[in-house]
Amino acid sequence: MVSFLIHHVPGPDATTKKDFYLIAPDYPAHGYSEVPGVNYAFTFDNISNTVHELLDQLGIHQYSIFMQDYGSPVGFRLAVKYPERIDALIIQNGNAYMEGFPEAQDLNGKLREYWRNKNNKFEKDWIEYYRKASSVSADQRNLSAKVNPDRRNMDAEIMLKPGRLELFMQLWFDYGNNVKSYAQWHEYLKKYQPRVLITWGKDDTYFTIPGALAYLKDVPKAEIHLLNGGHWAVTENNTTEIAGLIERFFSRGVN
Repeated sequence: MVSFLIHHVPGPDATTKKDFYLIAPDYPAHGYSEVPGVNYAFTFDNISNTVHELLDQLGIHQYSIFMQDYGSPVGFRLAVKYPERIDALIIQNGNAYMEGFPEAQDLNGKLREYWRNKNNKFEKDWIEYYRKASSVSADQRNLSAKVNPDRRNMDAEIMLKPGRLELFMQLWFDYGNNVKSYAQWHEYLKKYQPRVLITWGKDDTYFTIPGALAYLKDVPKAEIHLLNGGHWAVTENNTTEIAGLIERFFSRGVN
């Protein structure tokens, strides 16, 4: 859900290659980061501003963005505001087109209605769903032996803190503003033609394959890979594959 910011640095042989390192900041109230004060509106606009401030404090003014799910609304806001800073975009099941968002396509559906008129029952149902999903014990999750359950347990512990799920619902309500921003994101892509690598779990039922292919309308040279996997495309089976795709993508140079 977080945006991974990739800052390029010269490799050991600067004439033939470039290496990079990752900066993976937690959003406010995510991971081990603090919950913002009452004056901090929990919106994608504010989170993108917070991430931008972090980059400035670190002295990083040129980077590529690796964004997945909730990372895309933050990443695209940074790209629209600061296009001169963006080297490339890596998009992993990060939707920016209505074609890839089945749940939001019905103008009279529950989600659209929720975005128009905040609905307490809708929120309570989602909170109960997340609470149940987060409460499943490690031995019941059918995880591969290759997957360390500790990370999932830590995530669940954070999600189940009092008031945390209610706070996250503020972002789900604000997600309607992301859909309204799609046209602006498309205009950025058309105008600047950034280098784009798309690694997409093809079994995703939230953000579907048409959402990946839709990027070609605005960035025809985007490199797209449909992978075996769901919404969280990085699994124990394709982590190495995705890493290789990213490495080869950068080995061909950036803008």
